[in-house]
Amino acid sequence: MFPSRLAELRALSAFLTDFCDQVGIERERCLRLHLVVEELFIN
Repeated sequence: MFPSRLAELRALSAFLTDFCDQVGIERERCLRLHLVVEELFIN
């Protein structure tokens, strides 16, 4: 779990990138996932 702080966004991004790499999600889908999660995290 990540605290809802802007400073934690970098850790969340790294987590998502690692996740995409581990399960084989292609780059374009991973970028979309980043966008969705970032919007949920910030808003």
